[in-house]
This record gives sequence, structure tokens and C-alpha cells, in this order.
Amino acid sequence: MVIIDDCTDARLKRQVRLFNPASWGSVHGAKRKKLLQQWDIAVKYALLAYCQNNGNSVAYRIGWIFSEEVEAAHSLLDESTHAILLNPVQGQDTPELCIGN
Repeated sequence: MVIIDDCTDARLKRQVRLFNPASWGSVHGAKRKKLLQQWDIAVKYALLAYCQNNGNSVAYRIGWIFSEEVEAAHSLLDESTHAILLNPVQGQDTPELCIGN
């Protein structure tokens, strides 16, 4: 999993630790884990459709990007591996988890 911290807002910076799977316990982090699993499924199926249409494969890793400016991002990790990143926190005034009830 990839985590990119590209934010300057202190309230958003505090969220970075909470979204690291290493900090998730059996109770805490359940919604974050669910969001990560949903993101993994969405990326997997999007890339599957892309690869079927283009006849190639894509090596990728999912993760989070924390930024005041983007909701999702792509980053090339090395020559062949792509990071497909979701910003799990929205709003500078009151950061909220981007997941439904």
C-alpha cells in the first residue's frame, strides 16, 4: 500500500496516521479498511476493462493521497508499477471520511 502526504493543512496531516493500516486494530479502522477494500475493487475492475481493450497488463498498487487539491491521483512508482491513489479525506474545514454509512 502507498501513502502520499501532500497536504499542508494541519487538520489533514493528523488524518494520515489514522489511515495507515499499521494503526488499525480489530475495532478501530474498520471503515477505513472497508474504504480501502472498495477502492481496490474499483481500481481492479477499471484496470481489467482497460487491459481487455488494450491487450496489455498493468502492475499497480493502491493507496491514499492526502492533499487539499486532489480527490485521486496516479503516480509512477518505478518504470512499471503504477500507484492509483484515493484521497480518503475531504474538506479543509472539517475532514470527513469519504464513505457512506
